[in-house]
Amino acid sequence: MILAGKYGKTKLISAKLFSSLLFGVIAFTLHMAVALGIPLWAFGADGWNLPVQIANTAIPYPFTFLGATLINFGVVYLVLLAMIGLTLLLSANMKSPYLVLIVLVPMLFIPLFLSPSGTTGLYNLTLFLFPYRATMPEVGKYISYQFGAVVLDAFTMRAIWYALLTALTLPLARMGFRKHQVSG
Repeated sequence: MILAGKYGKTKLISAKLFSSLLFGVIAFTLHMAVALGIPLWAFGADGWNLPVQIANTAIPYPFTFLGATLINFGVVYLVLLAMIGLTLLLSANMKSPYLVLIVLVPMLFIPLFLSPSGTTGLYNLTLFLFPYRATMPEVGKYISYQFGAVVLDAFTMRAIWYALLTALTLPLARMGFRKHQVSG
């Protein structure tokens, strides 16, 4: 009935995309509130304004513990949005949810078993952009991405990469869902 209406298909697609993003963000936020709430409740927040160099003097970033946490959360939210967008894109273009899993599971879990090499190179730079590694703060390592005269740290590169991925996958998912045939 909804699909038969004048704007049914477009509104249904928008509602599907919005509800997917909203559910993912709310679920993640609740999990993070519990994960952070317990240590904050147990130990307090007295040390969050201390510099991260207390943990390791070789950390090159001028962050406090709170600042590093907030920056990492921002990156993790961008990773989350991109993964939701990729899942929706695959779902819109594949006939079976199992095919979506066949693509997503290796992309998410294979990097768990890969470790960075001792040298810098394309392997390391790519590995640090996979979702698993992108959710790790990596403040103790200075990972840089150079594009001519422009040099980006890992946090900035991850933010740009996953923002672009989200901006690409969501419109493509919308177009994919628009092509779905309604069976009667």
